[in-house]
Amino acid sequence: MRILVSETTWAAMAIANDLANAGFLVTPAADGGEVFEYADLAQQNVILLDVDLPDMSGHHCLRQLRRTYPRAAIVMMAPPKDLAAKLRAFQCGADDVIEYKAEPREVAARLQAIARRRAGLSAPTIQVADLTLDCAQRRASIAGKPLHLTRLEYELVEMLALRAGKIVSKDEIMAQIYALGDAPDPKIIGVYICHIRAKISALGGDAGIVENVRGRGYALVNSAPLRIAA
Repeated sequence: MRILVSETTWAAMAIANDLANAGFLVTPAADGGEVFEYADLAQQNVILLDVDLPDMSGHHCLRQLRRTYPRAAIVMMAPPKDLAAKLRAFQCGADDVIEYKAEPREVAARLQAIARRRAGLSAPTIQVADLTLDCAQRRASIAGKPLHLTRLEYELVEMLALRAGKIVSKDEIMAQIYALGDAPDPKIIGVYICHIRAKISALGGDAGIVENVRGRGYALVNSAPLRIAA
């Protein structure tokens, strides 16, 4: 899961660091302008916005984000016990408000829950054929057997699982995994897919559930081949 974080205070930087240490992909933004830039250029599951921005009001930024991206998952960070800031955040369109000193596991759980709901899922576990993905624990299994994935392999599988049955383009995958950082050749996605399929097959699973829809991208399906109208 990729989270866009406005790292504009020490508290926000600490939260971003905790999320990165927990295995999440974090896109740091130095101010409101960068928040808009990165929200537009890269795939973001959640936008985590500080109430204190150097170039604009955090609430103003939130209102503009909500107008531009009405379906985006947007969470605001605020000082502890600042009820006025929290209420205003909700009025401006925040899905949730997290206090600066919130316990890291709580922050991660709340962001994951919001991202899942945006994807139309009510539970942290996603089942596609014999693949089970526990998004809360960031673990995968095939018919109950642990599927050991690297960090980026897991991110790729989770992205496909959150959009199961739908084609995800290679450009979307690259934007999710690498955002605006130095990215390798897009052919690397095919290498990751081959590794994931091999690991699924080694556990006796059907590697065909990770399907290459030629010329369009990849999809996680209950059975291959995928049939989607042009």
